[in-house]
Order: sequence, then structure tokens, then C-alpha cells
Amino acid sequence: MPVRGQSISASVKETEISKVLAAIERQGDYRFLFNSRLKDLKQKITVSLDDQDLNIALSEIFAGTNLTFKKITNNLIAIRSTDPAEQDVKITGKITSDAGEPLSGVSILVKGTTKGTNY
Repeated sequence: MPVRGQSISASVKETEISKVLAAIERQGDYRFLFNSRLKDLKQKITVSLDDQDLNIALSEIFAGTNLTFKKITNNLIAIRSTDPAEQDVKITGKITSDAGEPLSGVSILVKGTTKGTNY
């Protein structure tokens, strides 16, 4: 879904993408959600945006990277990588009952997929 509404102005030289996103957040109502370990967020870019639509601005900022974006709700924009090595996230923890007792025989699935594990 294209992101529409807010115009972005920014002019940066050799600045990390993560810092450019922080500057865009300060301009308005949009907030970005991303894993700070995505390697392309550290890529330095030079870009000049003058009253640019956010959708076009992000496409320009992410050009030449594996980063993509999607508007979720309430002006929240999720940023992720298309690099398969960065798509899997290790999750650790303990599964307990409401009483705090460990549970066994539990299946955990990634929502909307068949990926998962049994505990």
C-alpha cells in the first residue's frame, strides 16, 4: 500500500539511512519500525528531497539496498529487508501457564505461515 499524505524535505550527505529515518520522524506524524541490526540501515547515502511525497522519498532513500517498507496503521511504517539471511529472527523465552508454570507440548508458529517449532 503506498504511503500518501505527508511531504518530506531533507538534504543529507554521507548519512546513515537510520539517521535519515530519524530526521523524517521529527518532521511529522510518521514513525518507523525496524530491526536496528539490518545491515542496510548503516549504509550511508546522499540525498536531496524537496517537498517529496513520502512514498517516493522512501523509494529513493532505499534505492540500492534490500530495504522495503509498508504502512501498517496509525502512520506506522514497517521497514524490513528482502535479504533472506535477515528475515529469520531468533526468538528465545519460556512458555508458561497463567500460574507461571512451564508448559510442555506447545507448538509455536509464525503467524500466517507454517514455520514453527514444538516445545
